[in-house]
Amino acid sequence: MLKRSLHIFVCLTVFALFAISVKAAEPNLEPPPVVIEIPKLDGAVTLDGNMGEAVWSQALRIVIPRALLEPELPRADDVSGEVRVFWNDNGLYVAYKVDDRKLYLADTEDPLREFDAAHFWFDRLWIQVGLAKEGGSRFSVINLGKYIPLIDTYPQAAANKISSGYTAEIFIPNSAVKLYLGRDLQSGLEIRMAFGINNRHQEDRKGHVTHSFPDRYGFNARDSFAIGRLK
Repeated sequence: MLKRSLHIFVCLTVFALFAISVKAAEPNLEPPPVVIEIPKLDGAVTLDGNMGEAVWSQALRIVIPRALLEPELPRADDVSGEVRVFWNDNGLYVAYKVDDRKLYLADTEDPLREFDAAHFWFDRLWIQVGLAKEGGSRFSVINLGKYIPLIDTYPQAAANKISSGYTAEIFIPNSAVKLYLGRDLQSGLEIRMAFGINNRHQEDRKGHVTHSFPDRYGFNARDSFAIGRLK
């Protein structure tokens, strides 16, 4: 009986060691997070959506690749865009330049997510900004995480029409960062973030495509966002 028990124990031990070795040998199929280094730059920005300040030329430049979310729709070859990002003691600055030959703009009551607009995810804050159909610009902030009233520290944003599409600027004051993340902006701070351009190319509301960075992000899925590291 003892000999049989010892044999079973040895077999189970060998099986367990084999399973562990196989598990250890499995490749990690999860891609590493995308890390972006965001420079600290001094310079005032007038938040009008124009990107007219010289400081934007020194900011981090991100080109947003295409990601077709609805394969049955035609490709949107007329859209391209880039993002500029920097920070300083005042807050975090983000700007978009979008080349889009045909714009479908939201009315006052329309959700921006279904029309041409720029999107920025700051942790779980979802910020959208775009041109308004009646003129001027519209923006919204949706808190997809824990409820924290932003009140006077609300992020700010504006968009501006240009001949090839539109530009947009977003500003998140340091006071809002501290309220939401519990920390001031400072060198070494890492923030989950993602950037998107919504392109509506049909009158039908189903006809829109999202281009994003990182191109594998999942909606409100922080683990798939880029890590923005403040330099």
